[in-house]
Amino acid sequence: MKTKYLLFVCAGVILPLLSIAQTAPYRSYFGAESTDWYTLHEFYDVPSFTTLFSVGNQDTVLTNGVNYKKAYLKYYRSDDNLYRFGMREEKETGSLFINKDGDSDFLVSSMNLEEGDKFYFDQGLDFYRYEDVRTDEKGKYTVVDSVYYKDGRKHIRFEAHYVLFVYPAIPLTFIEGVGPNISFSPLIGDGGFPICFVCYENGSESWKKDINELWDSGNGPYYLDECFFQRLGIPKIEAGFPFKLIRREGEIEVQPGVSGFKSGLVNIWSVQGKLLASKKFNANTIVVIRTSGFPVGPYIIRVENEDTAQSWVQKIK
Repeated sequence: MKTKYLLFVCAGVILPLLSIAQTAPYRSYFGAESTDWYTLHEFYDVPSFTTLFSVGNQDTVLTNGVNYKKAYLKYYRSDDNLYRFGMREEKETGSLFINKDGDSDFLVSSMNLEEGDKFYFDQGLDFYRYEDVRTDEKGKYTVVDSVYYKDGRKHIRFEAHYVLFVYPAIPLTFIEGVGPNISFSPLIGDGGFPICFVCYENGSESWKKDINELWDSGNGPYYLDECFFQRLGIPKIEAGFPFKLIRREGEIEVQPGVSGFKSGLVNIWSVQGKLLASKKFNANTIVVIRTSGFPVGPYIIRVENEDTAQSWVQKIK
């Protein structure tokens, strides 16, 4: 009798969970209007230490009869947006593809893989950046090591590890609605020294990588752009904001006031995490930012020192 009761209880718990998993709505890699991926790089002296891949859904390119969303690369503290490649998703399989030369179609993420399934790399990659890669008659591949859920997102982890120069290797993992944890570049043969994606936002939801998971010893990168609050939620507002702020109808004025501050950036965000304005700023100028088109409500303003990476944050009501 106890065995029957136990089976009944297990069925009562497991079946609803399976039903929920089967009916879960598809989680797109792209937001309704825009999508941003932030990449951490391995060396501080590399100009692209932190980069952004940004996709606007209305900006597309037609290749071989297929529409791709245009992805732009933006370097840390640069105003330039460089077209990099096209991106498309296949909702039936939860797959994400990148086309960087008009002919290629790199698979960089897929959500229909199960434990033991194979994932074939593009055979033109530089495989010295990978370890634990297998080979068969089709080429080099890796096998799904495990499938699990974390923070409400499905994760598909592989045997293969992405090799870094300074830090321990990272197991390749596909993350639902985000893509490959190691960033796009290592899967499409791009150069540079990327470590992983650290932040993602699509206008309605965000995701952040816990960087400490990669280095349990605490010996991770000695400097990390925390992606600020546009990817993490409301930031910590510290007292003693050292710049003078004047808010008038339709504009905000920022006046210099920090000893040793030469130049940097002024960024203004909505409390929902949307970047509303960004301007360069130096010690000899006053910055005026028009706010007439901003949504109603308070804003977050952040001033960054270009020389020291120090920043100051203030909330404007």
